[in-house]
Amino acid sequence: MRQMFLPARAGLAFFTGRSGAAPALRTMTVSASDRQKLGDSLELEYGASLEAVSFIEHLNYFSPYARMSYAHSDASTFLIGFSSGVPPMTGMEWPTDDFQGDLAALSAFPRVSLRGGTASVQRSENVEIGYRRKSGSRTYAIGVYRERASNVALNALAPAGIYSADLLPDLFSSRNSIFNIGDFERFGYVASLTQNLGDNLSASAAYGNREVLAPPITDFPGADQLRSGFDRRRRGWVSATLAGTSPWTGTRFVTSYEWTDYSMLAPMRRDLLQYLSSEPGWNVRLRQPIPSIPGMRGRLEATAELRNLLAQGYVPVNAQGKRLLLVPSPRSIRGGLSFIF
Repeated sequence: MRQMFLPARAGLAFFTGRSGAAPALRTMTVSASDRQKLGDSLELEYGASLEAVSFIEHLNYFSPYARMSYAHSDASTFLIGFSSGVPPMTGMEWPTDDFQGDLAALSAFPRVSLRGGTASVQRSENVEIGYRRKSGSRTYAIGVYRERASNVALNALAPAGIYSADLLPDLFSSRNSIFNIGDFERFGYVASLTQNLGDNLSASAAYGNREVLAPPITDFPGADQLRSGFDRRRRGWVSATLAGTSPWTGTRFVTSYEWTDYSMLAPMRRDLLQYLSSEPGWNVRLRQPIPSIPGMRGRLEATAELRNLLAQGYVPVNAQGKRLLLVPSPRSIRGGLSFIF
């Protein structure tokens, strides 16, 4: 039996911007996804995006992905996923709300950086295998992944005059820059437990282990020497998450905190199988429905995202006799207003 779930999802997004003396950067993203039932217990979700980036030169990137789930029983599900290029955003920000994932997909911005004066986009090849089981009000999940990433871009707080051919001004901040730390391959695993505390509240805990980068102590005169100076280590992490919806105001919230070794660099990654995200420090996400205006179709929502509020994970390295701070996840506060129709 083969059944198509309709409609398929598609999106188109544009971005253009300039920061300081940096050349203008323009991007266009086209994305599409679909879901098919391949049998009574087997389901396939797949999609792709095409990014066109114009910055110093013109770059085109095609990024396919696929996720397959097999329901062994009403309580147990096996999952496998693959992505290549830019990780998909669909269903990542709010796992129980596909439409919010679509909005995130439309606002996705490629991680552009400079390497020897040449523009590059961060890309990764990711394979994941997982298992999820529900038992009453609890959900248990485990997963393993292997990721190969190229041109990994991190935020950086850099003094003036260093690595001028390898630092790109951040288009969203007047103080930050983007630094390309090169290529990175890692293997990791995660186990999580989610406990429902009623219809509107759940608590989760997760433990994982991953490969990280130990910052070099030596002072490096060149950016390529710094990139090759990182040592790979393994570190564990533990996170706690509280998610729910206010029964009075309809406000949806997710707050989480991660404990780990913040003296090491752990480039962020997006989980393909929708386990708990591993994000440094304390993070808060809020969504607030706004009453509709009489006579207007659709609805309004305000969103706010507060990331790494305690500014943890800022790793210093020595560069040309000065201190360079590399930041996998900078402290930031973002908000917006969405019109959904």
